[in-house]
Amino acid sequence: MTDVISVNHFHVDALYTGEDTELAAGLFPFVPLDAEGMPPVGADFIAHAIALGDDPALADLNVKKTLPVSAILTRLYRYALYAPHFEIPVSVKKEQKTARFLPGHLCKYGLQGPDAADPSFGPKRARVMVVGKSPGFQELNETNYLAGPSMQFLLHALQQNGLSTACRDWYVTAACKFLCPDAENTTVPTAWIKNCAVLLEQEIRLVQPDYILCLGTEATKTVLGIRGSVADLAGRAVPFNVVDADGNSREIHVMSIMHPAAVLRKPEAFEDFNAQVARFNDLLNGVTTTEEAVDHADIYTEAALVEMVDEMIADTSPNSNIIAVDCEWHGDYPTEPGAYLRTVQVSNKDKWARTIVLRHQGGTPAFKPDLSVVRRELTRLLKSTPERHVRVGGHFFRADLPWLIHFGVDVRPEYAPANTPEDVLHGGWDTSLMYHAVNECAKYGLDACSLRFTSAPVYWEDLTQWRKQQKKNKQPDEGFGDCPAYILHPYASYDADVTRRIMLKFYGTDGTDGILASDTHGQNCWRPYWLAHSASLAFLEMEMTGLVVDRQRADELTTLFMNTQARLLNEIREDLGWPDFNPKSQPQLAVALFGVEFSSRYTNPPNVPENACLLNLQPIKTTGKRPVLWNELRFRGLSPEDATPSTDKESLGILGHTNATAAKIRDYKFVSQVLQSVLRKPAVDDSGDFALTESGNFIYDKGLLGTAHADGKVRTHFFQTKETGRASSSRPPLQNLSKRRETDYKRILGAQYQ
Repeated sequence: MTDVISVNHFHVDALYTGEDTELAAGLFPFVPLDAEGMPPVGADFIAHAIALGDDPALADLNVKKTLPVSAILTRLYRYALYAPHFEIPVSVKKEQKTARFLPGHLCKYGLQGPDAADPSFGPKRARVMVVGKSPGFQELNETNYLAGPSMQFLLHALQQNGLSTACRDWYVTAACKFLCPDAENTTVPTAWIKNCAVLLEQEIRLVQPDYILCLGTEATKTVLGIRGSVADLAGRAVPFNVVDADGNSREIHVMSIMHPAAVLRKPEAFEDFNAQVARFNDLLNGVTTTEEAVDHADIYTEAALVEMVDEMIADTSPNSNIIAVDCEWHGDYPTEPGAYLRTVQVSNKDKWARTIVLRHQGGTPAFKPDLSVVRRELTRLLKSTPERHVRVGGHFFRADLPWLIHFGVDVRPEYAPANTPEDVLHGGWDTSLMYHAVNECAKYGLDACSLRFTSAPVYWEDLTQWRKQQKKNKQPDEGFGDCPAYILHPYASYDADVTRRIMLKFYGTDGTDGILASDTHGQNCWRPYWLAHSASLAFLEMEMTGLVVDRQRADELTTLFMNTQARLLNEIREDLGWPDFNPKSQPQLAVALFGVEFSSRYTNPPNVPENACLLNLQPIKTTGKRPVLWNELRFRGLSPEDATPSTDKESLGILGHTNATAAKIRDYKFVSQVLQSVLRKPAVDDSGDFALTESGNFIYDKGLLGTAHADGKVRTHFFQTKETGRASSSRPPLQNLSKRRETDYKRILGAQYQ
């Protein structure tokens, strides 16, 4: 147990003893630690309480999920809740380091600057509660959550949205109330969040906010109690049940926005950040996005479809020829067995969309009399004529085009851009490329763009929940063929509707008064957009053409790499005298390379054979985001006895120059990387043998070969919206096919390399 004792404990003890207890309870309200619904007490608080004389049995109670309560624990937590200089030792990489806490406070005290009078920190009634990740050095030094450079972006956004005055009475705090005592560590471990969970719950109950604004992922997860991704919650108002100080349940609204630190790193992200703050302002002002008047409908019959197309063609209102098109399908690619187009949705006016239903859930035909009518009418609607110029587009529309083309509706000419960037009155469009031309650092998903540029509600929530349930049920993600119509059809209509709304935000009324003509910096972005759109059809051609796979050669390479991996593993185990040695186990690898004394640095130390021949080499560097050279540890005031050695490829490469076994381990990692990415081991049948096709080739579930379509081609998906301006690919990521290791493969494979 550490000898570090909080110097403030004596102040706590003096304040909360004898006759002062009742006074303290009045001045510093506190919900009992064992009140219903309170989270467990943090391990570091328990350890500190025991060090101060509390019953050691408290630790056992916490392990048994029983809420430990004691006078010392209560004093410590109360002081952490109210005192700006409270300190306790916390665990940092198996060490104990002193952490100084910063309690929450009203924003107006922070806005007065560091010379303001003591604001009497701690929970105070407020309509809005702002929760960040943790205080930074400047915030801690000035005892002010608004002091740091990143928070200036929040204050600027609040000012731009007319909240400068209102925010003064907001309460600001953090999920973790202290700065990491280890300068090398920038992450907030779960244990520290648990240490402060009681404090955050106290604040929610005592502040009694109607709204909580969460800054970033950690704050959102902590407040809502979510373990998975919260990326889809940005800018959304989430109803959330909380308990007040008297134990009464009530509903509040929680909104998550990006952390201002993300804007500090990328100032270009301020537009998105500011838009999310604007959404929060709308929430405060009662401007809800749960309902809006829209004209959405489904089309199942020839008569209804012909009437719709006639009306759209006859529409002479401005920009009625700008038609948003979106598709929902089932399958990986339209030529794959069992793949089909399920719906096509169109929109050519504000808050209006029609979903043409081709097939029911499960794939049975839905449209009457048959799909040839849909093909005919879509061609009539979407193809230009000498009398009528049609401008077709969508959001990442290139993903929909192969399905439309395979269905018999080729709108590539209508999607193509105008002949010159100066011609803004002709040509197709894509809102993802438009947004990228204006902001290279934004989030380009249609949900994020909808929140950013429209008043549409969170219409994708039901579909998101359905997909999560499918994943939970371990159903393959093959598209929307099995999605119920009551979920898919409203979502589909909104997709087309909001896409067109977003397009007109960028286009304006005639191409000269939209965001593309003048971004937030007054720059005209039509030319960069036009250049990106001009390349879009070339990317489409590459995607549709694909790469032909030589199955025989692929099987030969897979077999060669698997045999080489097995040979190297046997040689390594023989060299070490360790029959079950696993080079993929970091603890085993570290012990094999550097000696048995490193076993104690791992939670689950490996079982080393008695006669093992460990290499006992000198480590090269430490692990972590900021590795330190091993021979510089003492110069930096760090202890080699507490550091964890790195076993990455760089370290193995250096060690391999002087040790043959280390070189074999490095080669094993090279070969294993191939078998975990481009090549994968073949699938196994029920008898344990490699599964084969009728032609005698291996069957692959993963890797590059696992993505090959029935026609023997691998098709990737290209993205033009990377921050770097370069294209990327995924499903599968073909840009990862690097040649820089070919020299190593030639050396490792020897005569078998071809």
